[in-house]
Amino acid sequence: MQEKKRRFQLVSPFLLLAVMLLVFACPMAAQAATKVYAPTHARCGVGMRYRGSVTVQMVGHQDTITKLKTSKNLKAKVTYTTTYVDGNSSSAYATISFYAKTKGTHTIKFNVTNNGKGTRTTRTIKVHAYGTGSIVKSAKVGGTDVTKGGLYRSGYTTAASAKVKFTLGDGYKLKSIKVGKYDQNGTMNYSKFKNGSKVKFGTVGYSYTREISSYYGSIGRSLSKDMFAPTYFEITYTDSYSTDRTAKYVTSFCIYRLATKWP
Repeated sequence: MQEKKRRFQLVSPFLLLAVMLLVFACPMAAQAATKVYAPTHARCGVGMRYRGSVTVQMVGHQDTITKLKTSKNLKAKVTYTTTYVDGNSSSAYATISFYAKTKGTHTIKFNVTNNGKGTRTTRTIKVHAYGTGSIVKSAKVGGTDVTKGGLYRSGYTTAASAKVKFTLGDGYKLKSIKVGKYDQNGTMNYSKFKNGSKVKFGTVGYSYTREISSYYGSIGRSLSKDMFAPTYFEITYTDSYSTDRTAKYVTSFCIYRLATKWP
């Protein structure tokens, strides 16, 4: 009897280890989403060129977007869907693309339906349409908005210096700005900038030289000089429409003028 007891004491640790390895080797089933996730706000520009989109996460792979409706001057359509099934877990995603005919605040309303059995939820998204729909709503150089030409994150000026003021799109809050220009050595130098204050625009354009060589040595040389000198503005901001309203993001805007110098 004592011999059997000793054998059990020797075997039981190995048996316990085997059971533990078996448990950890079997992955636990992923949990399916328990509710619908969709943004409450979105942005776009005005016109088909500046369309926008949002992604909706649904509960299960049989969920669909139904009864999609918009306000008068907004057009929207479900343009992409994807489903995923893995054991007891499933999910579905849908992308709704849209464009605005006019500037202002528009609405998208839709239902998320569970395989035609019933409506899980009804959601409404407010779409804020302006200009090109970019983060920088306007960039005024001496009172002139240089974004009116439809350029993305850039503008042009003939002024040597001027007051520059940025206005961000709906829901964005400007936190700080840095301004950067090339020096004669081709190095970009940044300094703090107060929105609405005067700035002297850069005059040094980007350039580079490349040697053309062969097996026998150098046989030529190419030189490139940009026509315009950039003045970069690095803009730090927060987004009140984001799930994390305190997170800081960075975007950039560039104002060009004719270059008079190169490194």
